[in-house]
Amino acid sequence: MAYNGTRLGQDSRFKNPDKDILSSMKTPKSYKTTVSKHNLIIYPIIKLWLNKKISDILEFEDETLINLIINLIKSSDEKIDPKNIQYQISGFLGDNTYSFMKQFWKLLINIQELHLKDKTLIPEELIPFKEEYEKRKQYFQNNKRKFENSNNDFKIKNNYNEVIDINNKNRDEYRINKRDISRSRGRSRSRSRDRYKRRSRS
Repeated sequence: MAYNGTRLGQDSRFKNPDKDILSSMKTPKSYKTTVSKHNLIIYPIIKLWLNKKISDILEFEDETLINLIINLIKSSDEKIDPKNIQYQISGFLGDNTYSFMKQFWKLLINIQELHLKDKTLIPEELIPFKEEYEKRKQYFQNNKRKFENSNNDFKIKNNYNEVIDINNKNRDEYRINKRDISRSRGRSRSRSRDRYKRRSRS
């Protein structure tokens, strides 16, 4: 007996809306060049580049967006899907998503090309970020004992004007968070005022 009907893919009620958006999305021509996640081993430096570019667009740091992009790269199959990244971050960057991804994908292509030639080479654009990373890495190594003796994620030391957020998975990856410095200083000042008031009353 023959049955008449439609397949799920032919029924508009069961279409994947994400797939429709991805297929109609404007994308850079550079997406035709594939990039393997195994050729992107300098993630701490890439994160610093992302932080700079995203901060320029949003005018504030967005660690959530940076981690989302890195996680999308690391959790992908061997070949990274740039269209999926563009779709996932569009809610954060809005109209700036296309131009950002055009720059970002070009950077990843350059990283891959140099990595395949010589694993020690990086694009010239990343050299300032590599220098910044090395400085931060050295700072942590010089103060490793102080950081390890603290159980807090944020280490506030009297001799330094920096707050270090150390990544539990990789202690070389961390950022300087100036906003937490001001908050910590404010809390310390309020505690000092409270102690002064109690002493004055006594």
